[in-house]
Amino acid sequence: MRFTRVVIRGMGVGVHEIDTMKDIGRRPINGSLILVACYLVVLSWAELLGLIAVMTVGFATHSQALTTPVIALLGTLIVTAAIYVGIALIVRCSSCGRRMLIEAPGFKHPTAKKVFGLDLWASSIISILRNGHLNCMYCGAEHIVQRSSRR
Repeated sequence: MRFTRVVIRGMGVGVHEIDTMKDIGRRPINGSLILVACYLVVLSWAELLGLIAVMTVGFATHSQALTTPVIALLGTLIVTAAIYVGIALIVRCSSCGRRMLIEAPGFKHPTAKKVFGLDLWASSIISILRNGHLNCMYCGAEHIVQRSSRR
């Protein structure tokens, strides 16, 4: 089995093991960009839960005063999701070149792990935030995302 271990630090990449020749010369993955995308997903989930809560209270109380919070939450949800999609379109796996944060239909690599029964892209987000690494759902390459150290 071919396996590549890539360590991503801030703006640069350190490749620890290269088992395949196709990985040489790939463009580095931006670790900070991946972390921003992950935090945007968590923020979007929180905004969606807040939107559902505010709308439930608004329907239960028949209150017109909650129109402004609903519009504000919906607007920030749309902006947050649009920024995430923009970042997800940019971030690619250094081994296979496919988009790691977007789950396309078709074959997935056997080492791609699901967390809490979620889809692979959501599992990737949670895995990055919990463990600091993910396996590419398409080729199985392990990417270790580390926050850049400030000196």
